[in-house]
Amino acid sequence: MITGTIKVLLTVLLITTSQYAYSQLGVPLNTVDLNTTYVPASGYLHSKDRTQGNLKTTQQTTNLGYSFLISSKSDSLSGKSSSWTGIISGGYSRLINKNDNNTLIPDKLLSSDLGVLYYHSINAKWSLVSFFSAGINSDLEKITSHDLFLNGAFLFIRTYSPHFSIGFGGAIYNAINMPILLPGILLKWDSPGKFKINVDLPSELSVAYDVSKKRELKLALRPKNIFYDVENNLDPKKTLLNYWELPVGLENKWKGKRWDFMLSGGVMTLRSFQFGERGIKNIYQSPPAHMMSANFFVNAGISYRIKK
Repeated sequence: MITGTIKVLLTVLLITTSQYAYSQLGVPLNTVDLNTTYVPASGYLHSKDRTQGNLKTTQQTTNLGYSFLISSKSDSLSGKSSSWTGIISGGYSRLINKNDNNTLIPDKLLSSDLGVLYYHSINAKWSLVSFFSAGINSDLEKITSHDLFLNGAFLFIRTYSPHFSIGFGGAIYNAINMPILLPGILLKWDSPGKFKINVDLPSELSVAYDVSKKRELKLALRPKNIFYDVENNLDPKKTLLNYWELPVGLENKWKGKRWDFMLSGGVMTLRSFQFGERGIKNIYQSPPAHMMSANFFVNAGISYRIKK
């Protein structure tokens, strides 16, 4: 089980690097990604007595993402380049809660993101990436200004080789009802060859094998952390939901000229629901979490590269 301190540090890491935005670096542009994940009925522990009863939750999540190039330019004399990229993403989770009289866990969660990413090469080794996005993250019970989440970030990235780069900078996020500046880091490393080790913090740790030119097998850990504004009938002050999941799975991808198909399955090692209060004084607090028991998951997805 992840301790409260480690969870806070990982949450800050995921927030300040803008998890989805920086995972788009190196991903083909003008591509639509659609996938859905199913986790069967799982028990979870209530934070009061930490015991598991007959409470069960089934979860199905569908995600849609699209990244596209807005503009780009390059200078052949200096070798410098810059580009603007648009990013649209959204996710919808349906949670079926059985035998839960308190109805604390929401039965639906919506997340969305509309953002722009700017890339500028400073010289042969250094580049600057900045990002701004806005989105609605809500349980859809009541949509207010608190459901609007804004974040912006900038990173200076040092590229040591085509396979290794590290970045540092800062980010502004409004999950606590006011803008707060936090540090941000990024680490990308991969190994060439048929066996590929990929370290892409904070979004992925994986080992992949190219079965053929059109098929890839990958064992991957993909942390996910999202803040939502929800209605909390048991404690109305605690409306900020911090959702965590840590899936580890084997992914099988078939690659086509424009279409890619993926089937995967594995273990959802962690799903955590933490309800906290907004406000800067609460940023490093670790409220009791409702932890779902580990269970297997299955996932299916497709991606389509649109013609330019």
